[in-house]
Amino acid sequence: MSTLKVNTIQNTSGGSSSTPEQIESGRAKSFVTFDSRSTLTILHSFNVSTMVDNGVGDYTINFTTAHSDADYAMAGTCCTSAGNENGLIKIGPRANTNSANQPITKTVSACRLRTSSGTTEQDTGNAYLVTYD
Repeated sequence: MSTLKVNTIQNTSGGSSSTPEQIESGRAKSFVTFDSRSTLTILHSFNVSTMVDNGVGDYTINFTTAHSDADYAMAGTCCTSAGNENGLIKIGPRANTNSANQPITKTVSACRLRTSSGTTEQDTGNAYLVTYD
């Protein structure tokens, strides 16, 4: 068996650089930081093409490059617009908009999330979401 030793791996056009250490630790497939206090604004992102404001505290994130399947992991947090630390990110629709009270299934190309303070959906200060394949 042969061993390949490299410092950096890139795609054929010379972009998308990764080190072996980054690959070993598991690079994020996407991340987004956004603010929705007045107008939904993406502050920083990777592999996020657009976001849709579905209503108060309800957003759809569209990925530039799709996940390999819909079983990807997601983690996120947010603060309330007043700066409180009890902000929550929830995956899926509001209970009252889904008669079966079932979460919306994530797709390979998008996910839907809600931001809230406790049980009340609200547009928040900065919110942060990361996904892993």
